[in-house]
Amino acid sequence: MVRMIDAIAAAINFDPEEENRTLKQTKQYFINRVRTIAVFGTTIKIQLDPQSFNSFLKNRVIGERRMISEENAAAWIEKNVVGGITKELLDK
Repeated sequence: MVRMIDAIAAAINFDPEEENRTLKQTKQYFINRVRTIAVFGTTIKIQLDPQSFNSFLKNRVIGERRMISEENAAAWIEKNVVGGITKELLDK
């Protein structure tokens, strides 16, 4: 599950020049809004809360690869991935 969260974080582009938007606009785009991203060849919907977005951003800036601990991964996915997704579905 942690691997999926890391892939979700990698799919979010924080580069303001590449995306042609400011950090403020990027926050407004992702925080508390349902967004579709591709992870492992599958399209999923996410809705990041401010804490999750800021954690992703902080870890990206300092170069940290692990975004969420293994113990918190299932709860994070339930909270931020939109839809009826379960651990069993993710493991398939």
